[in-house]
Amino acid sequence: MLTPSKVERALVAAGLLVECPKFGPALPGKPLCGAVGISAAGLRRLADEMDAGRVPTAPEWFARQARERRTGGAV
Repeated sequence: MLTPSKVERALVAAGLLVECPKFGPALPGKPLCGAVGISAAGLRRLADEMDAGRVPTAPEWFARQARERRTGGAV
């Protein structure tokens, strides 16, 4: 769940995020309600990007964090 900003509003418009119905619809004059979550299309896009190697997987991310801690921030 994210608090909507300009980036999240663009992702909702692209169909990659959806408004959370728990918090109700957007108020008049407000483009989104209080929170958004990832959509099925967003999950598919994320999986495609990970498969293509453009987004690190969790094990890769954790390994990088561990290297950075050992080397003081240098990768």
